[in-house]
Amino acid sequence: MSTTKYDVIVVGAGPGGSAAAALLAKEGKRVMLVDKNKSAGGRMMTIHDKEGFHYELFPISGCPTEGSQMEHVLELIGKTDAVKRIKPNELGLVDLMCLMNSKGELRWHEMSEMGKKMLHSLHISPMNPMHALGLNRVKKFFKAIMTMPEGEINKLYNISAEEFVDSYGPFPGLFRTFTLFICEGAFEMTCDKVPAADYIRFYQESNKFGSGRYYEYGFGRVFEVYAETVKELGGTVLYNTRVKSIDVEGGIAKGITLQNGDQYMADIVISDAGIRQTVLHLIGEEKFDLAYVNRIKSLLPNLACVGYRWFLDAPVLKSPSLVFFPEGGLHSWDEFKAMSEGKRDIQNYIYFGTTSLFPNTAPEGKQLVYAVMSCYPNPKIDTKPMLEYIKNMIHRIQPDLFDHIYKTEIMSVEQSATFGTDKMASDFGGESYGVANAIGQSGDQRPNAKSPIKNLYYVGNDAGGWGMGTNQAVDSAVNVVNLILN
Repeated sequence: MSTTKYDVIVVGAGPGGSAAAALLAKEGKRVMLVDKNKSAGGRMMTIHDKEGFHYELFPISGCPTEGSQMEHVLELIGKTDAVKRIKPNELGLVDLMCLMNSKGELRWHEMSEMGKKMLHSLHISPMNPMHALGLNRVKKFFKAIMTMPEGEINKLYNISAEEFVDSYGPFPGLFRTFTLFICEGAFEMTCDKVPAADYIRFYQESNKFGSGRYYEYGFGRVFEVYAETVKELGGTVLYNTRVKSIDVEGGIAKGITLQNGDQYMADIVISDAGIRQTVLHLIGEEKFDLAYVNRIKSLLPNLACVGYRWFLDAPVLKSPSLVFFPEGGLHSWDEFKAMSEGKRDIQNYIYFGTTSLFPNTAPEGKQLVYAVMSCYPNPKIDTKPMLEYIKNMIHRIQPDLFDHIYKTEIMSVEQSATFGTDKMASDFGGESYGVANAIGQSGDQRPNAKSPIKNLYYVGNDAGGWGMGTNQAVDSAVNVVNLILN
């Protein structure tokens, strides 16, 4: 074992791991940060290519716009000016929504627009008496969720968003489709699994703090700054390095062993490798009691995603984000599984957008475009039908795009596991975030960030935080660091 001992070793430099490492280094702790990738960020790592593109492997829309934990950490470590935030609305950019009814009719509106154009795109006519009655239900519904106090929200963790929304219906046109698709868009999870409490909290926070945030030179630049701060403060950062095990003796975390056999000791170990991967693979279930292991095994992951990254020789898209919602494309968890097995027709919402409209993200006159849909988290699924569905829909929405593609990259479930948390098994893993915001594992039922193993903590999407994706992961880091320091 190495004679070098650290105060803290952090396994994984994803959003949560890199944030925790930077915060503890700032507090004077001797920190080692280890990651299997070539730079920080995990699934949200930014690629800086030779052409001058700065992009993530998977699309991201930072929420909230204001008051994010990512920027709170930058402030705490004294790096506020190291990354420049981009607000799309200040650049005059607007996000679009496209809805398709069962007849295949497409209608569009700006996401921020709440007037006649939105009603038209939702196939709602105020002149229709039944629709007029339904609009009254919509108003009642929005008033309820936007004014609901925290105490009442917390009572809704065992009710699905779908059940909650339907209790106010029926709704006119495509309103139900539109509002429940937010579960996939915000949490990458199906509306029959997302708790009504999380759904309502998302609506309230988006209304209060806004949605949509990016950074010059890529979203992952924030996590690179976190890791750079660890180095600047005397810590050690090891990239392209796999951890074989987190070493436990007598119920106490003692350090780590790398794949090459090198060992390092620490007073505290923090894992950003995923709570399931940590317990079952890096430590081993024999180190935990049976009830805890069964609980960890029962945790449901969120959905994965599949799609395209298209590199264009012209700036075709004029909007950073277009979300396509088809009527009949709202699926349950079991229906996504059936779709992955070829037992159900593919029809789902598609995220279609670009970050290349933002400063310092792409070469002059070029554009990188994402087109992606959710899917069941099985790395072995046949994605060809899904890719064909995406391509066909984009042909309808933006046909001129295909005249300008000079390079295509595929987003796959396998790729998500390669750069993010490892697969749980050969046919399970590759989810977009980790443990899902789902009934029975959200709110107070979320896994505890403090492990039963003494001196071992979890950060990342899986435990100890709340929010959407990266913000949830960094929120967990802030909370865990406070636990450790206190």
